[in-house]
Amino acid sequence: MVKPTIEGQSCLIVRAEALQLLDFNIPGDYQYRTTEGIRVCVLVSDPIGVERTVQLVHEPHGASRMACQTVRVVGTRQHFGGQRLWFICPRTGSRCGVLYAPAGTTKFLSRRALGLKYVSQRRGRVERLMHRARKLHEELGGDGLALGQSPLLLVKPKRKWHARWWRCVDRWKAADHMAQMALFRLG
Repeated sequence: MVKPTIEGQSCLIVRAEALQLLDFNIPGDYQYRTTEGIRVCVLVSDPIGVERTVQLVHEPHGASRMACQTVRVVGTRQHFGGQRLWFICPRTGSRCGVLYAPAGTTKFLSRRALGLKYVSQRRGRVERLMHRARKLHEELGGDGLALGQSPLLLVKPKRKWHARWWRCVDRWKAADHMAQMALFRLG
């Protein structure tokens, strides 16, 4: 059975960082639209309070009427000043920066509450090693497709220091060797 990943889902997404632009110190109603077209209504009633609520108003996939959900928002102070806003997941009660509403649902929940993971979290050891080798090869200007290519085929870009270039090549060769050894153990 294939387990769901965030990248494989068609979800409506709301990010808490978008709320940073709103002024929570002045009571009132604020509205904005996310890049996915979700209308977010922020109702600020107690500007001095630490906890705030946000109303997420959106049209679910294929639905004929709008859905509304109230979500709590909390802030944490940052050591460099200001604060970071977080949603409180309605199901788990934990802080999260992003809420998702998968196709066919009307509720926004956190990634953990929905049981979603990133593709990188589903990769096995061999896949991770191969992915790392490919990424390093692409970083060096290669195609990133084949393992075991000669580093002599790579061309150092202008304005890149030789020592730094060769350190990158050494990292790529080590990652490539580890990926080949892992594949050899499998086969």
